[in-house]
Amino acid sequence: MIAHRWRAERGSDSEHTGGAECPVGAIAEKVERVLVVGDRSCQGDLMDLQALEQIRTLKYRYFRTLDLKQWDDFAATLDPEIKARYGTHVMGSELVFDTREAVVEFMRKNTGPSIVTTHVANHPEIVVDGDTATGSWLFEDTVIATEFNVLIRGSGYYTDRYRKGEDGIWRIAATSYVRIYESSQSLADTPSHTLISNMWASAEK
Repeated sequence: MIAHRWRAERGSDSEHTGGAECPVGAIAEKVERVLVVGDRSCQGDLMDLQALEQIRTLKYRYFRTLDLKQWDDFAATLDPEIKARYGTHVMGSELVFDTREAVVEFMRKNTGPSIVTTHVANHPEIVVDGDTATGSWLFEDTVIATEFNVLIRGSGYYTDRYRKGEDGIWRIAATSYVRIYESSQSLADTPSHTLISNMWASAEK
């Protein structure tokens, strides 16, 4: 019943193929071809969504391991040949690093137990192109230099490049930022200030 009604409304196959009968097998092949193309498109979209989530997680892990001074895990977020450019008025001139080892060594030496840091990243704009990607992030950071009793706050935008390795893992291949602002305050100017909790206090002694 359904097949006859469809043919009556549509007309014969010959009306739609220039007078030649269109075999049922050819129609099925065309439908299958469309479905395969559609399926590949969906798979591509799914892969991009997976990459986006993996890259977001990568950036969050970068900041978490930096703040918690987990240097091996921090190193794992970086490509071996990373190009890192950190611009900060506190350090004076721009910091330039061209290897993973150089970045990790600098962070290890300059953000030891006497430096308390927190970083928050928001507003990711990530573009994936195969096994590479780019990203922009708004960040806010707070630094307490306990040895000098100084509080530093700031924010800015990171610009990153990411590369997916042969092992299927995304890593940061290049990173830099521009500051929106950076401020410094002597905590001696705030007599009531007390650092009630500091997870690195015992390591300072």
